[in-house]
Amino acid sequence: MQTLIRRVVAMAAIVACAAACAAGEAAVGQLVNAGFEGGAGKDGVPEGWAQGGCEMPLDVARDAKVKKEGARSLRLGSGGKPTDSNFYQAVKLEPGALYRLSVWVRTKDYKPVGGAEVRATVSVRTHRNGTMLELGMPHEGTTDWVQETVDFVAPGNGQALVACEYASWGRATGTVWYDGVRLERIAAPGKAAALAEAPRGCHARAEWALRRNPPDWVALAGALESYYAQGGARVPGRVAQHLLSLTVAATVSPAARRALVTLYGRHAWCVPPSVILEQDVRPFLTEAAKDAQLAAMAKLGLARVEALTGEADVAGAAKMIQDAVGKDKAPRERLVRALLGDVKYLQSKKLMAQAKRVCAVLMASVPAGDPTRADVQGANLGVLIAANDTDGAWAAASRLADAKADVPSPVRRQALLALCQISAAAGNAAKTHQWLHQADEQFAKNRREQARFHLDFARQLAAQERWADVAAACQRVTASFPQELGTCFEAQRLLVRAFTMQRDHDRALAAAKVLYAVAPNSEKEITEAVNLVMQALKARYRSIALANDFVAFQSSGPAGRDGKKGTDDDVQNPLAAVQWKPSAEAEALFQKTLKSLPEDFRGRRWRGHLYLYWGKPELALKEFVRRYDEAPLEQKALDEAIDDLVVALKGFCGHTLAGERFMAYQKHGPKGEDGQLGTVDDLEDPLRELLKPQK
Repeated sequence: MQTLIRRVVAMAAIVACAAACAAGEAAVGQLVNAGFEGGAGKDGVPEGWAQGGCEMPLDVARDAKVKKEGARSLRLGSGGKPTDSNFYQAVKLEPGALYRLSVWVRTKDYKPVGGAEVRATVSVRTHRNGTMLELGMPHEGTTDWVQETVDFVAPGNGQALVACEYASWGRATGTVWYDGVRLERIAAPGKAAALAEAPRGCHARAEWALRRNPPDWVALAGALESYYAQGGARVPGRVAQHLLSLTVAATVSPAARRALVTLYGRHAWCVPPSVILEQDVRPFLTEAAKDAQLAAMAKLGLARVEALTGEADVAGAAKMIQDAVGKDKAPRERLVRALLGDVKYLQSKKLMAQAKRVCAVLMASVPAGDPTRADVQGANLGVLIAANDTDGAWAAASRLADAKADVPSPVRRQALLALCQISAAAGNAAKTHQWLHQADEQFAKNRREQARFHLDFARQLAAQERWADVAAACQRVTASFPQELGTCFEAQRLLVRAFTMQRDHDRALAAAKVLYAVAPNSEKEITEAVNLVMQALKARYRSIALANDFVAFQSSGPAGRDGKKGTDDDVQNPLAAVQWKPSAEAEALFQKTLKSLPEDFRGRRWRGHLYLYWGKPELALKEFVRRYDEAPLEQKALDEAIDDLVVALKGFCGHTLAGERFMAYQKHGPKGEDGQLGTVDDLEDPLRELLKPQK
């Protein structure tokens, strides 16, 4: 629900921004209310601006006391609650022209939370949540007014967003003031290279430097310095290519070499692995290590390069890391994080031998108890599995899954999943069940985690295309965890796919019928279930006619378009004769789970949902009706009971119309919308007819 609310808020912000811009009709290259001197909405958002991000800061106001120029500034404060937000404005630009954006920024007690890379600064984006074209420097703590300035090339469509960034890609607390936002065109399209002074920022400056004759290698190094100093918060774009250009030039240009030595000496730990793999950067790092100011970082870089590409054995590479970091934990964590990122890159490029080497070096160099040890163990196990090193993965997972092993729960979970996966791939059902049982014991106090574990195991089997095993795993979920509605729905959806991939069209159709019955009262899920039923009908009968009949049944129900049963346009439910029959193992689990559920108000909910997955909607309806009758007069309990009844009516009747009638009856009662009995809009309880004993 929170995600839905956030989307609604975001859409409202977009509409508000569009309306404000339309009202101001800013010319090309012009901002509306750039100094925050104009009015503001009830929520404090200045005219012409809109709020982006997940949450609105608690304190949004135009501040007349703290300002850099004019009468007011924009103040954003979190009120002590971590916030992820920015305030943006869409601008029209001349495509290809070079623009300069500047803003005054001031902070008080500002602190990033969760690794926010974009902090109290200004940015330019292609669109909301789109590519970040440019980004000012981040700010923390308490600072006086600082002017942040960035230059950028306007996108080809002539549209961009300029944003005052409170925090993005993470959250923050504290207060930030913005004032005096300015946007100016400083070069026509294609003319940026003619500027005497290098543009500010990263990408525009790098392009300017490369197009000079001869190229300005110092300026290019400065642009890359700007990028890496901000933690790579911007989308990389051509950063790796720029660095390669500088690296190649350093072989012939003394100026490029000096600039590159300094750059590598400061930022070798975050240079893209593609550059390290394509170019020999050791000479530059070795030279940087001779500089007292660069030596510490350069040694970290050399250790990283050795782990990635060196010829030294694992022990030798691990010793280089230990010598480089010494007893200081901060550089160790920085280097380990960089190498873990390298592992992901190597995996993405299918360079599994190198990925295994880096993991082995990390396993040898990161001691037990280190904050990064668990991440290293998880990465190592993931690489062994991806490399199809069954023996290595089994050995590593067995050590981590051992009850005596001192490992965090997420790592133990990953190990147990790996052991289940390897056992299933070997066709060892007994071992598979043994590890599943151990996982159940591991998460005995966390039913949700138990259910997610079984679902993740089913997904792993699906990735191996072991569809019979997938079907068994999915049924274990739906028969064992009726309380975990979202997990069960995902498992049922995967079950339909498993039968479909086996070309078992009868069971796929029956499973799709259950999926339709259990689909929550959401347009997305119901539409998805209807589509899967139609696909299953088409595949089972090799005809689209029955799929169309199902759509017609959804539209009008059994009474047809005239709404009267027993007439020529009555519609038959093509799923009426379709019955779901669980596997023998699942049937036993359904029986066991049913016995464990109490016959009280709370237990009836889970019993009802269990019956739906069991393929017994008539019993589910009875459970939910009784639960509704027992529901206390509390909003949450009533809403939940009504919602469950609507789901059960869909499963029992095979269409949503009965649920709609039930909702109308809840709202208006027997008097109908006009509030008077004996008129044409009187309503009947739709459950009365459905619950009559069958003769």
